[in-house]
Amino acid sequence: MGIPLLAVLLLAGSGAPDIARGAQAVTVATADQDTSRILDMRRQNELARLYTTGFKYYQISEFEAAIPAFREYTKRDSTNTEAWHYLATCYVQTQQYEEAREAYRAVLRQDPTDLSALRGLAWLHNELGDRELYIKTYERIVELAPESVEDRQVLESLYRREGDDRALVSLLEKQAEQNPEDAGVRQRISEVHRRSGDVEAEAKSLEEALERDPENVGYLDRLARIYENELDRPCDAAGLYRRISDLRGEDALVWRKLGRTLLQCGTYEEAAEAFRRSLELAPEEIRVYSEWGRALMEMGDFDAAEEAVGKAIARQPDDGYAYVTWGDILWAKGFAAAEGDQVPYEAKIVLEQAIEQYQQGVATGTLSPEVAAYAQRRARELEPYRRTPAEIFMQRARKKDIPPSIR
Repeated sequence: MGIPLLAVLLLAGSGAPDIARGAQAVTVATADQDTSRILDMRRQNELARLYTTGFKYYQISEFEAAIPAFREYTKRDSTNTEAWHYLATCYVQTQQYEEAREAYRAVLRQDPTDLSALRGLAWLHNELGDRELYIKTYERIVELAPESVEDRQVLESLYRREGDDRALVSLLEKQAEQNPEDAGVRQRISEVHRRSGDVEAEAKSLEEALERDPENVGYLDRLARIYENELDRPCDAAGLYRRISDLRGEDALVWRKLGRTLLQCGTYEEAAEAFRRSLELAPEEIRVYSEWGRALMEMGDFDAAEEAVGKAIARQPDDGYAYVTWGDILWAKGFAAAEGDQVPYEAKIVLEQAIEQYQQGVATGTLSPEVAAYAQRRARELEPYRRTPAEIFMQRARKKDIPPSIR
């Protein structure tokens, strides 16, 4: 049998107060939510007003007026990096550099990879004289944007200015890894090694540059000079000068350099030809005649060698180097006629002429101290080979040229 209607009504009545309280709770919660929404809307509207005000002044370059609005905005919402950027720019424009730095730092606390903020911060470090922070910030920029040529160049110039060759080489080597075919970066690495005095490393970097740009005359010439003057590798230098002569066959200096290095590595005929080519292009280069004469001397063509240095002296009578070279030619010519320790009379005449040439070279006063000392030493070494009075007498007698007092 079912529950009586009256009982049902009584049970329902006993729950009424709870139902009422629930309805009241729902009403309060809804009111609180509405209030929160209203407050949030007011906050958003106020933020929008501040941002709009700041931006309005910013657009017309009224930076002083824009600062209070952006500053208040960032106090209320510190997460908007765009507002911090505008504030930083306003501070920079009004030369409030410390405040600008703090604004950029606020950006970076939220986004450490913000390149715009990092570049702005780096500029401020430089303006405020914080060189170490300036460099460290640019190192971070290059780390984040290794493809940026401009940023790498800035950091490269900073390292150069600070004389930090180790860091500079490291930076350039990373760039070389990123651009394997870039010959220029390897050439810049070679310049750093040159400044630090590491000749071997400089040569290696230039070799790598030439692998990528084999017809670069600047690289070829620099590496050739290193081989010739600093690493004692004249034959390797000659090989590079040959390559340059193929590219610049009308350059007299290239032929001269080629001849000089060939002379050092004992390739005398080719050296003589190189000097001849150089003189064809620049006959006024007096020293080349002597160098040509030396190559001819080494070939054993003493007459042609004397003719070459004679041309030098005819063009410049006080060319001390030409006289010394002539002395060397006569030295070689005289001893070429000797048989062991026996020096024939005619050879002694040639050696006496060599002494005269050495002395004449010193007398010009145009020699370097080293070359003058060399000429004096060579002349002294030839003194024992002069003809004796008896030899001169006998030679004259054979020619029937005896002084009247002795007949």
